[in-house]
Amino acid sequence: MESYGHSHLVNPRATYLTKLYTDAKRRSLISIDFKPPLTVSQSISNEQFAALLKKFRIQKDRFTAWGLEWNDGDGKGDDVGIDGTVAQAGFTEIVESVMRNVDEVLAQLESVNAGGLSSKAGERMITPAPFDETRYLELLKEYTSSIDTLDDLSRMRHFGLVLWVLST
Repeated sequence: MESYGHSHLVNPRATYLTKLYTDAKRRSLISIDFKPPLTVSQSISNEQFAALLKKFRIQKDRFTAWGLEWNDGDGKGDDVGIDGTVAQAGFTEIVESVMRNVDEVLAQLESVNAGGLSSKAGERMITPAPFDETRYLELLKEYTSSIDTLDDLSRMRHFGLVLWVLST
C-alpha cells in the first residue's frame, strides 16, 4: 500500500492553470508574431500598423513576464508552473477567467490574421486580407486589460506579503 505514495492525492486540476497559461503563451507566438500579408487601408499607414503590432508584442512580453513571476518551480524546460503560487494566493478562479479571456482574444486575433489565407486545389495561397483597424484596436484593448488584471493580482500579492511581514 505504501508503495503508491501520495499519487492518489494528486488533483487532476493541479496543472490546469499552467496548461491555460502555456497554451495562451504559445498561441501568442502564433497570433502576434505571425505577419500575414495585409492590405492596409487608406486610414492607416504601414508605420501605424507596425506600431500597433509593437503594442501587441509589448503585451505579449508582459504576459510572459507575469508567468515567470508566478512560477512555482514545477515547470519543465521553458514552461513555467503557476498553479501552486496562484492557489496559495487565492487567485485561482480569477486567473482562470483571465487566462480564458486571453486565449479567446488571441484566437480572435489569429482568426483576423488568417483571414487572408485561402487554399486552392489543396495548396495554400496567400491572398491579402483587408485590414480592420477598429477590430485590431478592440483586441489590443481587451488583451491589455487582461494583462493589467494579472499585474494587479501581482501587486495585491506583493502588498499582502509586505503586510504579513510588517504584522509579524
